[in-house]
Amino acid sequence: MIKNYFKVALRSIFRNKLTAFINICGLALSMASAIMIYLFVSDELSYDKYHTNADRTYRVTRIFFDRDGNQSLHLSSVAPPIGPLLKNDFGEVELMARTLQTGSVIGLEKDGELISNTENNIYIAEPDLFKIFDIDVLSGTPAEDFKRPFAVMLSEKNSEALLQFNRHRWQTTSLR
Repeated sequence: MIKNYFKVALRSIFRNKLTAFINICGLALSMASAIMIYLFVSDELSYDKYHTNADRTYRVTRIFFDRDGNQSLHLSSVAPPIGPLLKNDFGEVELMARTLQTGSVIGLEKDGELISNTENNIYIAEPDLFKIFDIDVLSGTPAEDFKRPFAVMLSEKNSEALLQFNRHRWQTTSLR
């Protein structure tokens, strides 16, 4: 029975080549579009799902419009005073934390030679960031440590590099 269906379908395709081509291309295009939409939506919904409060976490962005009402610019950040203003104006906001990415040049000395390192991934953040996001901390408690001004949190890689530098500096200064 199925063999007969295939015979009829192939005969129809060869008899009406243009119609078959249009139908097959339309089917392929619609299937590709459906797959692309599915992949886009699943990617958009997958961000930060590893946080326990991911369904209650929001990011505020800015959109600028030109005089015609068309979107001219979409920025991923807002001015720092917006956070406290939103928390004051909207009672639904439980916690708010602002972050700022910056870069810095760090100067280290090794064997009397100055080693400069440009670090692009430096973030300035508020302590409530650790209440909003699940960030694994190997040592220390962010709630207590960030009460002091100029507190620093390092990644494990940067912490090891700093320990190596301090160990080296201690050895060279103790030999004198």
